Amino acid sequence: MKKLLLIGCLALLTITTTWSQTKVDFKRTEDVIYGRKFGTALTLDVVQPANSNGFGIIFVISGGWFSSHDAINPNSYMPFLERGYTIFAVVHGSQPKFQVTEITQDMHRAVRFIRHNAAKYGVDPNHLGVTGGSAGGHLSLTLGTQGEPGKDDAKDPVDRESSAVQAVACFFPPTDFLNYGQPGEDAVGVGILKDFKPAFGPRSETAEERQKLGKEISPIYFVTSNMPPTLIIHGDADKLVPIQQAESFVKRAKEFGTTAKLIVKEGKAHGWKDMNLDMPALADWFDQYLRGLKPKDRVSRRIGFTSKTDSGPFRAYDTVFIAAIQSRWYDLLDKRDLARGHNGAVVLAFRLNHDGRITELKEVKNEVGELEGLICQKAVLEPAPFERWPSDLRRRVGTDYRDLHLTFYFDTN
Repeated sequence: MKKLLLIGCLALLTITTTWSQTKVDFKRTEDVIYGRKFGTALTLDVVQPANSNGFGIIFVISGGWFSSHDAINPNSYMPFLERGYTIFAVVHGSQPKFQVTEITQDMHRAVRFIRHNAAKYGVDPNHLGVTGGSAGGHLSLTLGTQGEPGKDDAKDPVDRESSAVQAVACFFPPTDFLNYGQPGEDAVGVGILKDFKPAFGPRSETAEERQKLGKEISPIYFVTSNMPPTLIIHGDADKLVPIQQAESFVKRAKEFGTTAKLIVKEGKAHGWKDMNLDMPALADWFDQYLRGLKPKDRVSRRIGFTSKTDSGPFRAYDTVFIAAIQSRWYDLLDKRDLARGHNGAVVLAFRLNHDGRITELKEVKNEVGELEGLICQKAVLEPAPFERWPSDLRRRVGTDYRDLHLTFYFDTN
Protein backbone atom coordinates (compact mmCIF):
# COMPACT_ATOMS: atom_id res chain seq x y z
CA MET A 1 0.00 0.00 0.00
CA LYS A 2 2.83 2.37 0.83
CA LYS A 3 4.34 1.80 -2.60
CA LEU A 4 1.04 2.70 -4.23
CA LEU A 5 0.99 6.13 -2.65
CA LEU A 6 4.58 6.80 -3.63
CA ILE A 7 3.89 5.66 -7.19
CA GLY A 8 0.85 7.91 -7.37
CA CYS A 9 2.85 10.96 -6.49
CA LEU A 10 5.88 10.02 -8.56
CA ALA A 11 3.61 9.64 -11.58
CA LEU A 12 3.16 13.39 -11.25
CA LEU A 13 6.71 14.22 -10.28
CA THR A 14 8.55 12.14 -12.86
CA ILE A 15 6.72 12.78 -16.10
CA THR A 16 10.23 12.67 -17.43
CA THR A 17 10.38 12.52 -21.18
CA THR A 18 6.76 13.29 -21.93
CA TRP A 19 7.49 16.97 -22.32
CA SER A 20 11.14 16.70 -23.21
CA GLN A 21 10.49 17.36 -26.87
CA THR A 22 9.02 20.78 -26.12
CA LYS A 23 11.74 23.30 -26.89
CA VAL A 24 11.94 25.58 -23.86
CA ASP A 25 15.26 26.94 -22.65
CA PHE A 26 15.65 27.04 -18.91
CA LYS A 27 18.24 27.42 -16.17
CA ARG A 28 18.31 25.05 -13.22
CA THR A 29 19.86 26.02 -9.90
CA GLU A 30 20.15 22.96 -7.67
CA ASP A 31 20.26 22.49 -3.91
CA VAL A 32 19.41 26.00 -2.80
CA ILE A 33 19.29 25.84 1.00
CA TYR A 34 16.06 27.33 2.32
CA GLY A 35 16.47 26.21 5.92
CA ARG A 36 18.17 23.84 8.33
CA LYS A 37 16.74 21.35 10.78
CA PHE A 38 18.79 19.40 13.34
CA GLY A 39 21.90 19.93 11.27
CA THR A 40 20.22 18.87 8.02
CA ALA A 41 19.96 21.26 5.10
CA LEU A 42 16.53 21.73 3.57
CA THR A 43 16.86 22.38 -0.14
CA LEU A 44 14.94 23.36 -3.24
CA ASP A 45 15.77 23.61 -6.92
CA VAL A 46 14.92 26.70 -8.96
CA VAL A 47 14.03 26.17 -12.61
CA GLN A 48 13.85 29.43 -14.56
CA PRO A 49 12.61 29.64 -18.15
CA ALA A 50 14.46 31.93 -20.55
CA ASN A 51 11.28 33.96 -21.02
CA SER A 52 9.90 34.41 -17.52
CA ASN A 53 6.40 35.73 -16.94
CA GLY A 54 7.37 36.96 -13.46
CA PHE A 55 5.30 34.42 -11.52
CA GLY A 56 6.43 31.47 -9.41
CA ILE A 57 4.97 28.02 -8.76
CA ILE A 58 6.03 25.82 -5.86
CA PHE A 59 6.18 22.09 -6.60
CA VAL A 60 5.93 20.01 -3.43
CA ILE A 61 8.18 16.98 -3.94
CA SER A 62 6.36 14.49 -1.74
CA GLY A 63 4.88 10.99 -1.86
CA GLY A 64 3.72 9.41 1.36
CA TRP A 65 5.34 12.41 3.11
CA PHE A 66 8.68 11.16 1.81
CA SER A 67 10.73 13.62 -0.23
CA SER A 68 13.82 13.18 -2.35
CA HIS A 69 15.91 15.41 -4.56
CA ASP A 70 16.10 12.51 -7.02
CA ALA A 71 12.41 13.00 -7.83
CA ILE A 72 12.98 16.49 -9.25
CA ASN A 73 12.86 16.50 -13.03
CA PRO A 74 12.61 19.83 -14.86
CA ASN A 75 11.15 18.15 -17.95
CA SER A 76 8.01 17.37 -15.99
CA TYR A 77 7.49 21.10 -15.49
CA MET A 78 7.40 21.94 -19.21
CA PRO A 79 3.68 22.84 -19.33
CA PHE A 80 4.53 25.61 -16.84
CA LEU A 81 7.96 26.59 -18.12
CA GLU A 82 6.66 27.09 -21.64
CA ARG A 83 4.19 29.63 -20.23
CA GLY A 84 7.00 31.43 -18.44
CA TYR A 85 6.54 30.24 -14.85
CA THR A 86 9.57 29.90 -12.59
CA ILE A 87 9.46 26.62 -10.69
CA PHE A 88 10.57 26.07 -7.10
CA ALA A 89 10.83 22.32 -6.50
CA VAL A 90 10.84 21.92 -2.72
CA VAL A 91 12.25 18.90 -0.88
CA HIS A 92 11.07 18.60 2.72
CA GLY A 93 12.20 16.51 5.68
CA SER A 94 10.90 12.95 5.25
CA GLN A 95 9.12 10.42 7.36
CA PRO A 96 9.91 8.31 9.31
CA LYS A 97 12.48 10.71 10.76
CA PHE A 98 10.06 13.61 10.63
CA GLN A 99 6.31 13.65 11.12
CA VAL A 100 3.58 15.46 9.21
CA THR A 101 3.42 18.28 11.75
CA GLU A 102 7.14 18.91 11.27
CA ILE A 103 6.97 18.52 7.50
CA THR A 104 4.31 21.20 7.22
CA GLN A 105 6.67 23.61 8.95
CA ASP A 106 9.29 22.88 6.31
CA MET A 107 6.81 23.93 3.65
CA HIS A 108 5.95 27.16 5.47
CA ARG A 109 9.66 27.91 5.68
CA ALA A 110 10.11 27.22 1.96
CA VAL A 111 7.38 29.68 0.99
CA ARG A 112 8.86 32.34 3.25
CA PHE A 113 12.30 31.79 1.74
CA ILE A 114 10.96 32.04 -1.80
CA ARG A 115 9.02 35.19 -1.00
CA HIS A 116 12.05 36.75 0.69
CA ASN A 117 14.19 36.02 -2.38
CA ALA A 118 11.55 36.76 -4.99
CA ALA A 119 13.48 39.66 -6.51
CA LYS A 120 16.56 37.46 -6.89
CA TYR A 121 14.59 34.93 -8.92
CA GLY A 122 12.48 37.45 -10.80
CA VAL A 123 9.05 36.53 -9.45
CA ASP A 124 6.23 38.48 -7.85
CA PRO A 125 6.30 37.81 -4.07
CA ASN A 126 2.57 38.50 -3.86
CA HIS A 127 1.54 35.93 -6.45
CA LEU A 128 2.84 32.45 -5.68
CA GLY A 129 1.10 29.20 -6.60
CA VAL A 130 1.61 25.70 -5.22
CA THR A 131 1.03 22.22 -6.59
CA GLY A 132 1.72 18.60 -5.74
CA GLY A 133 0.20 15.15 -5.79
CA SER A 134 -1.05 12.88 -3.00
CA ALA A 135 0.95 13.88 0.10
CA GLY A 136 2.23 16.77 -2.01
CA GLY A 137 -1.40 17.72 -2.62
CA HIS A 138 -2.11 17.55 1.11
CA LEU A 139 0.81 19.88 1.81
CA SER A 140 -0.33 22.19 -1.00
CA LEU A 141 -3.77 22.49 0.60
CA THR A 142 -2.14 22.96 4.00
CA LEU A 143 -0.35 26.01 2.64
CA GLY A 144 -3.53 27.18 0.95
CA THR A 145 -5.60 26.97 4.12
CA GLN A 146 -2.99 27.75 6.75
CA GLY A 147 -0.53 30.19 5.23
CA GLU A 148 0.62 32.34 8.12
CA PRO A 149 1.89 35.91 8.44
CA GLY A 150 5.51 36.33 9.34
CA LYS A 151 6.77 37.33 12.76
CA ASP A 152 7.87 40.94 12.76
CA ASP A 153 10.33 40.36 15.60
CA ALA A 154 11.93 37.23 14.09
CA LYS A 155 15.72 37.21 14.18
CA ASP A 156 15.88 35.62 10.74
CA PRO A 157 14.44 38.02 8.12
CA VAL A 158 13.07 35.05 6.19
CA ASP A 159 10.75 34.26 9.09
CA ARG A 160 9.28 37.75 8.87
CA GLU A 161 7.71 36.83 5.55
CA SER A 162 4.25 35.36 5.03
CA SER A 163 3.86 31.69 4.09
CA ALA A 164 0.54 32.28 2.30
CA VAL A 165 0.08 31.26 -1.32
CA GLN A 166 -2.31 32.82 -3.80
CA ALA A 167 -3.47 29.80 -5.82
CA VAL A 168 -3.51 26.02 -5.39
CA ALA A 169 -3.84 23.28 -8.02
CA CYS A 170 -3.15 19.69 -7.02
CA PHE A 171 -3.82 16.00 -7.54
CA PHE A 172 -5.72 13.56 -5.24
CA PRO A 173 -4.91 15.09 -1.81
CA PRO A 174 -5.93 13.73 1.60
CA THR A 175 -8.05 16.48 3.17
CA ASP A 176 -9.79 14.96 6.20
CA PHE A 177 -8.05 12.16 8.11
CA LEU A 178 -10.98 11.79 10.52
CA ASN A 179 -13.58 11.15 7.85
CA TYR A 180 -11.56 9.20 5.35
CA GLY A 181 -13.79 7.87 2.62
CA GLN A 182 -16.84 7.91 4.86
CA PRO A 183 -18.02 9.73 8.00
CA GLY A 184 -16.11 8.74 11.11
CA GLU A 185 -13.43 6.71 9.32
CA ASP A 186 -10.13 7.29 11.15
CA ALA A 187 -7.01 7.19 8.94
CA VAL A 188 -4.49 8.85 11.25
CA GLY A 189 -1.86 6.18 10.75
CA VAL A 190 -4.49 3.45 10.94
CA GLY A 191 -6.98 1.88 8.57
CA ILE A 192 -6.26 2.68 4.95
CA LEU A 193 -3.14 4.61 5.90
CA LYS A 194 -1.77 2.11 8.42
CA ASP A 195 1.36 1.62 6.31
CA PHE A 196 2.17 5.31 6.81
CA LYS A 197 1.98 5.25 10.58
CA PRO A 198 5.52 6.68 11.03
CA ALA A 199 4.40 9.88 9.32
CA PHE A 200 1.85 10.45 12.08
CA GLY A 201 4.17 9.65 14.96
CA PRO A 202 3.44 8.36 18.47
CA ARG A 203 0.27 10.45 18.77
CA SER A 204 -1.37 7.98 16.41
CA GLU A 205 -1.17 5.26 19.10
CA THR A 206 -4.43 6.19 20.86
CA ALA A 207 -7.87 7.03 19.52
CA GLU A 208 -8.05 10.19 21.65
CA GLU A 209 -4.79 11.60 20.32
CA ARG A 210 -5.66 10.58 16.76
CA GLN A 211 -8.76 12.73 16.94
CA LYS A 212 -6.72 15.73 18.03
CA LEU A 213 -3.91 15.16 15.54
CA GLY A 214 -6.30 14.41 12.71
CA LYS A 215 -7.97 17.78 13.12
CA GLU A 216 -4.61 19.57 13.34
CA ILE A 217 -3.32 18.19 10.05
CA SER A 218 -6.51 18.01 7.96
CA PRO A 219 -6.86 21.02 5.62
CA ILE A 220 -10.65 20.80 5.61
CA TYR A 221 -10.82 22.15 9.17
CA PHE A 222 -8.95 25.30 8.18
CA VAL A 223 -11.06 26.41 5.23
CA THR A 224 -12.04 30.07 5.47
CA SER A 225 -13.48 32.68 3.16
CA ASN A 226 -9.93 33.90 2.55
CA MET A 227 -8.72 30.63 1.08
CA PRO A 228 -7.05 31.08 -2.34
CA PRO A 229 -8.63 29.66 -5.52
CA THR A 230 -8.15 25.90 -5.43
CA LEU A 231 -8.31 23.21 -8.12
CA ILE A 232 -8.24 19.47 -7.38
CA ILE A 233 -7.95 16.70 -9.98
CA HIS A 234 -8.91 13.29 -8.58
CA GLY A 235 -9.72 9.83 -9.93
CA ASP A 236 -13.04 8.34 -8.89
CA ALA A 237 -11.48 4.85 -8.60
CA ASP A 238 -8.83 5.95 -6.09
CA LYS A 239 -8.80 3.53 -3.17
CA LEU A 240 -5.84 5.01 -1.30
CA VAL A 241 -7.13 8.57 -1.19
CA PRO A 242 -10.88 8.27 -1.81
CA ILE A 243 -12.41 10.89 -4.07
CA GLN A 244 -14.68 11.74 -1.15
CA GLN A 245 -11.68 13.63 0.23
CA ALA A 246 -11.75 16.03 -2.71
CA GLU A 247 -15.53 16.20 -2.89
CA SER A 248 -15.96 17.12 0.76
CA PHE A 249 -13.16 19.69 0.63
CA VAL A 250 -14.53 21.46 -2.43
CA LYS A 251 -18.04 21.41 -0.98
CA ARG A 252 -16.83 23.03 2.24
CA ALA A 253 -14.79 25.61 0.36
CA LYS A 254 -17.83 26.62 -1.67
CA GLU A 255 -19.89 26.91 1.52
CA PHE A 256 -17.43 29.60 2.58
CA GLY A 257 -17.85 31.37 -0.75
CA THR A 258 -14.37 30.62 -2.04
CA THR A 259 -13.36 29.57 -5.55
CA ALA A 260 -12.86 25.82 -5.68
CA LYS A 261 -13.17 23.27 -8.47
CA LEU A 262 -12.96 19.50 -8.72
CA ILE A 263 -12.11 17.72 -11.98
CA VAL A 264 -13.12 14.06 -11.74
CA LYS A 265 -11.13 11.54 -13.76
CA GLU A 266 -13.50 8.67 -14.42
CA GLY A 267 -12.10 5.23 -13.78
CA LYS A 268 -8.73 6.56 -12.65
CA ALA A 269 -7.06 5.35 -9.47
CA HIS A 270 -4.24 6.84 -7.40
CA GLY A 271 -2.21 8.19 -10.29
CA TRP A 272 -2.57 7.28 -13.95
CA LYS A 273 -0.20 6.85 -16.89
CA ASP A 274 -1.32 9.89 -18.85
CA MET A 275 -1.44 12.36 -15.96
CA ASN A 276 0.82 14.56 -18.06
CA LEU A 277 -2.20 15.37 -20.22
CA ASP A 278 -3.85 16.96 -17.16
CA MET A 279 -0.92 19.26 -16.38
CA PRO A 280 -2.15 22.03 -18.74
CA ALA A 281 -5.33 22.25 -16.65
CA LEU A 282 -3.18 23.18 -13.65
CA ALA A 283 -1.28 25.71 -15.75
CA ASP A 284 -4.60 27.17 -16.92
CA TRP A 285 -5.66 27.58 -13.29
CA PHE A 286 -2.50 29.49 -12.45
CA ASP A 287 -2.87 31.59 -15.60
CA GLN A 288 -6.29 32.66 -14.43
CA TYR A 289 -5.75 33.08 -10.71
CA LEU A 290 -2.11 34.10 -10.47
CA ARG A 291 -1.64 36.08 -13.66
CA GLY A 292 -5.21 37.31 -13.90
CA LEU A 293 -5.66 36.13 -17.47
CA LYS A 294 -9.27 35.79 -18.46
CA PRO A 295 -10.27 32.25 -19.39
CA LYS A 296 -10.72 31.97 -23.12
CA ASP A 297 -13.62 30.45 -24.96
CA ARG A 298 -11.49 27.39 -25.36
CA VAL A 299 -11.87 24.92 -28.12
CA SER A 300 -12.95 21.55 -26.78
CA ARG A 301 -10.21 19.32 -28.07
CA ARG A 302 -8.92 15.78 -28.13
CA ILE A 303 -6.67 13.63 -30.26
CA GLY A 304 -7.36 10.19 -31.73
CA PHE A 305 -4.42 7.97 -32.71
CA THR A 306 -4.15 4.98 -35.03
CA SER A 307 -1.19 2.99 -36.32
CA LYS A 308 -0.96 0.53 -39.21
CA THR A 309 1.52 -1.52 -37.18
CA ASP A 310 1.10 -3.15 -33.78
CA SER A 311 1.12 -0.37 -31.17
CA GLY A 312 1.73 -2.67 -28.23
CA PRO A 313 5.52 -2.44 -28.14
CA PHE A 314 5.28 1.33 -28.56
CA ARG A 315 2.84 2.01 -25.75
CA ALA A 316 5.31 3.91 -23.55
CA TYR A 317 6.86 5.68 -26.53
CA ASP A 318 3.45 6.70 -27.89
CA THR A 319 2.44 8.23 -24.56
CA VAL A 320 5.44 10.54 -24.79
CA PHE A 321 5.04 11.16 -28.51
CA ILE A 322 1.32 12.05 -28.42
CA ALA A 323 1.68 14.19 -25.31
CA ALA A 324 4.35 16.31 -27.01
CA ILE A 325 2.07 16.88 -30.01
CA GLN A 326 -0.93 17.59 -27.80
CA SER A 327 1.04 20.08 -25.72
CA ARG A 328 2.09 21.98 -28.83
CA TRP A 329 -1.43 21.83 -30.27
CA TYR A 330 -2.90 23.28 -27.10
CA ASP A 331 -0.32 26.03 -27.09
CA LEU A 332 -1.02 26.96 -30.71
CA LEU A 333 -4.78 26.97 -30.13
CA ASP A 334 -4.45 29.17 -27.06
CA LYS A 335 -2.58 31.78 -29.07
CA ARG A 336 -5.37 32.14 -31.63
CA ASP A 337 -9.01 33.15 -31.49
CA LEU A 338 -10.78 30.56 -33.60
CA ALA A 339 -14.17 31.35 -35.01
CA ARG A 340 -17.00 29.68 -33.18
CA GLY A 341 -18.92 27.03 -35.03
CA HIS A 342 -15.82 25.45 -36.56
CA ASN A 343 -16.59 21.94 -35.40
CA GLY A 344 -15.27 18.69 -36.78
CA ALA A 345 -12.00 16.90 -37.28
CA VAL A 346 -8.66 17.18 -39.03
CA VAL A 347 -6.97 13.89 -39.94
CA LEU A 348 -3.25 13.80 -40.71
CA ALA A 349 -1.28 10.88 -42.10
CA PHE A 350 2.50 10.73 -41.78
CA ARG A 351 5.49 8.49 -41.31
CA LEU A 352 7.37 8.41 -38.01
CA ASN A 353 10.91 7.22 -38.64
CA HIS A 354 13.11 5.39 -36.14
CA ASP A 355 15.29 8.50 -35.70
CA GLY A 356 12.29 10.60 -34.69
CA ARG A 357 11.85 12.42 -38.00
CA ILE A 358 8.41 13.07 -39.47
CA THR A 359 8.09 12.53 -43.23
CA GLU A 360 5.32 12.21 -45.82
CA LEU A 361 2.94 14.39 -43.82
CA LYS A 362 -0.37 14.99 -45.56
CA GLU A 363 -3.86 16.09 -44.69
CA VAL A 364 -6.36 13.29 -45.20
CA LYS A 365 -9.49 15.09 -44.03
CA ASN A 366 -10.39 18.61 -42.90
CA GLU A 367 -13.89 19.39 -41.68
CA VAL A 368 -13.06 22.67 -39.97
CA GLY A 369 -10.91 25.05 -41.99
CA GLU A 370 -7.54 25.85 -43.49
CA LEU A 371 -6.19 27.61 -40.39
CA GLU A 372 -7.14 24.71 -38.14
CA GLY A 373 -5.46 22.29 -40.54
CA LEU A 374 -2.24 24.29 -40.53
CA ILE A 375 -2.29 24.40 -36.73
CA CYS A 376 -2.53 20.61 -36.60
CA GLN A 377 0.37 20.21 -39.01
CA LYS A 378 2.51 22.59 -36.97
CA ALA A 379 1.64 20.63 -33.83
CA VAL A 380 3.13 17.52 -35.40
CA LEU A 381 6.14 19.11 -37.07
CA GLU A 382 7.35 21.61 -34.49
CA PRO A 383 8.16 19.19 -31.66
CA ALA A 384 10.07 16.99 -34.14
CA PRO A 385 12.46 15.33 -34.31
CA PHE A 386 11.06 13.14 -31.59
CA GLU A 387 13.01 10.73 -29.42
CA ARG A 388 14.84 7.98 -31.29
CA TRP A 389 13.44 4.51 -30.89
CA PRO A 390 15.42 2.43 -28.39
CA SER A 391 17.61 -0.04 -30.27
CA ASP A 392 16.00 -3.06 -28.61
CA LEU A 393 12.54 -1.81 -29.62
CA ARG A 394 13.69 -1.31 -33.20
CA ARG A 395 15.00 -4.87 -33.35
CA ARG A 396 11.86 -6.21 -31.78
CA VAL A 397 9.46 -4.69 -34.30
CA GLY A 398 11.75 -5.28 -37.28
CA THR A 399 11.03 -1.99 -39.04
CA ASP A 400 12.53 1.47 -39.36
CA TYR A 401 9.30 3.44 -39.58
CA ARG A 402 5.60 3.49 -38.71
CA ASP A 403 2.73 4.90 -40.76
CA LEU A 404 0.42 6.79 -38.42
CA HIS A 405 -2.83 8.73 -38.43
CA LEU A 406 -3.75 11.44 -35.95
CA THR A 407 -7.27 12.83 -35.70
CA PHE A 408 -7.63 16.27 -34.12
CA TYR A 409 -11.19 16.89 -32.91
CA PHE A 410 -12.50 20.46 -32.61
CA ASP A 411 -15.64 21.69 -30.86
CA THR A 412 -15.91 25.48 -30.45
CA ASN A 413 -19.58 25.63 -29.45
